[in-house]
Amino acid sequence: MMRFFRNKRGLGAPVGNLIILTAAVLLSTTVVLFASNVTANQVQKESLYISQVDLSINNGTITIINTGPTSIMVKQMVIKGETFSNYTSNPDIGVNGLAKGGNATLTFTNGGTNGGILTINDIGRPVTIVISTTQASYFIETLVQAGSAGE
Repeated sequence: MMRFFRNKRGLGAPVGNLIILTAAVLLSTTVVLFASNVTANQVQKESLYISQVDLSINNGTITIINTGPTSIMVKQMVIKGETFSNYTSNPDIGVNGLAKGGNATLTFTNGGTNGGILTINDIGRPVTIVISTTQASYFIETLVQAGSAGE
């Protein structure tokens, strides 16, 4: 046994470097896996489905369905590149948001043929609508309809 301790030879430099490198990789892999697991468990992903859009130059309705595991708060609606905040929802999703599995209809009045975001020139043209929530933005493109005289 004493002969073993008196031996001047140790591990070679390549073997020592390989051991240190392996230990560093194993430790960093463990830390990354732990951090990704903690992050994935704490983030609740939301999912919103825009099921129906009816736009005319006078008003519009957008039906949305919450298909995710958490409530959704609608922060803003952008129509044709301009923020549109004058809308109502049925049921009201202003304070508590749209519950999981629920659906709501967003209704807005455009403001007439000349004073609103949508004009007569938009009839038959594609218009983009972006609904922004706390975690994401949802995009849809639709055509503007002429509408009836009673609208």
